[in-house]
Amino acid sequence: MIAAAEPVVEPALAERLDGYVLRAQTAARAFRPLGQEEVGMPRSLEAAGVARADFESALPELARAAFEDPSIRTNPRIPLVHELTQLLEEGFHGR
Repeated sequence: MIAAAEPVVEPALAERLDGYVLRAQTAARAFRPLGQEEVGMPRSLEAAGVARADFESALPELARAAFEDPSIRTNPRIPLVHELTQLLEEGFHGR
């Protein structure tokens, strides 16, 4: 079996990407309190009152719909359906 090569990223680009990630993380930390305290928006589907059984029964269709949404093609890497399922699970719990 041939091992996959690690992608090569030019140092200048890697530095810019690291900067974007840092700014995104900083923005996320700044806005997190707004969703809960300032606006009164729940941080999870669970906190919004979505029943676990209802979520689980809808989860396969939600993940499939997310995968088939044309906007997913604008991501640098298209996630797999099981990754979308995990992301939706995280959203249910507010992680």
